[in-house]
Amino acid sequence: MSFSLNGHVSSLLVVFAATLVGVTGLTPEPAEATSSSYCASQQIRAVGNDLRCRASDESRLIRGRASRADRCDQSLERNADRLGSSRHACDVADTEQTAALNSCVVRALADNIGTNGDASGARDAIRDCGYVCPPQDFECLKTTPQQTSGWTYNDVLSEGAHQQLFCKMQRTSTASRSTTGGPRLISENYVAGGLGLSNNQFGASSSYVEGQIACGMCIKATLKDSATKNFSDMNCELTHFSPPDSTNELVFMVTDQCTDPGCVAPDSWLDLDNYGAGANQMVMEDYTWTAVECPVDGPSGSTLPITLAFNQFAINSKFALTVFDSRVPVTSVEFACEAIGGGWQSMPYQSSIGYTNFSQPGCAAEGDLEFKLENVYGEAITWTVLGGLHGGTGGQDFQYLVPTTVQFMARDSAEAPALYPSQTFGSACTEP
Repeated sequence: MSFSLNGHVSSLLVVFAATLVGVTGLTPEPAEATSSSYCASQQIRAVGNDLRCRASDESRLIRGRASRADRCDQSLERNADRLGSSRHACDVADTEQTAALNSCVVRALADNIGTNGDASGARDAIRDCGYVCPPQDFECLKTTPQQTSGWTYNDVLSEGAHQQLFCKMQRTSTASRSTTGGPRLISENYVAGGLGLSNNQFGASSSYVEGQIACGMCIKATLKDSATKNFSDMNCELTHFSPPDSTNELVFMVTDQCTDPGCVAPDSWLDLDNYGAGANQMVMEDYTWTAVECPVDGPSGSTLPITLAFNQFAINSKFALTVFDSRVPVTSVEFACEAIGGGWQSMPYQSSIGYTNFSQPGCAAEGDLEFKLENVYGEAITWTVLGGLHGGTGGQDFQYLVPTTVQFMARDSAEAPALYPSQTFGSACTEP
């Protein structure tokens, strides 16, 4: 989604995002770090506060907060004063500071990536540069709350031919929750809905292709003030808002990447999906979000199984797949068939397409195909597609869906997910 902001502030922030986030794909934290990175991250946050203040002044969406332009300026001054100088004392356009911060991350990666490409050893070194989590680092995002102060809404209907969004998890003809044709986590009310995740956490990393871990990952967003319930209720189908009900916590599933200035500005806003309720809306409220295990354990004690979503023309000699309804993100997929000796064959991941086999055509047309999925915990499960793939024969206008009966084990204690008040956990919508 996109929205119009005060020209000079929006342009300035885009420059900051392109400079400080573009090389690393990481989001800065105003915490202890080297003097230059601390200086830069603090001033980015100050300008981000100014951006949000001015944008909210234009949209009149702040409730009970100062909205006059002069007060926005005062807010920026106060943030700059925390540096012990004027608002320009720590100019983030300073190439030395920018270079020092980027150089720190580059060194951290270069010094800590193993010969096999493992970047796990770089995590602490990157944090020392002034960043929170490397992009698509599920364990870090799960244990380190991301601090942010606003969210936007994305009307999927306004995407036109791109309603499948980046992760390709719903039909181009989607008009409501029930018509997505995608993960049951969304269509059957296991999560509040889908969302676009900031490219700071969604983007490519040294370990994963863009979207490989983020697509299908679940997120819990919690307002810092428990007495404030500014997540306005939506009807079950997500087609309109349903005041006056609201809530202070929601669980979502990532369906899209957000690269708009509001999403990538310093504290990585979330972009919440709806189907006709409207976009270009901005809500100002402090909250945190973390990655969580998806709530696949239903209210009746049953567990939602994984679905393998193949491209609609998939056959045994050429196919791509996306994993729907996995408890946690999948890091690799392999396949095997008798015709090529039964050994596991790797499937490279391509952004916005999924795990692919476009180069190993040896499997017999009617032969069984076995798939092995490994998740972020290192757990592996297998599933055999008896008789192979026959996509394109069922009139599918979206994807060739192959249900399974398998699911990854839970590591965290199961709890009912936080949903919109109008939702019923684990039950399809009944609205006309």
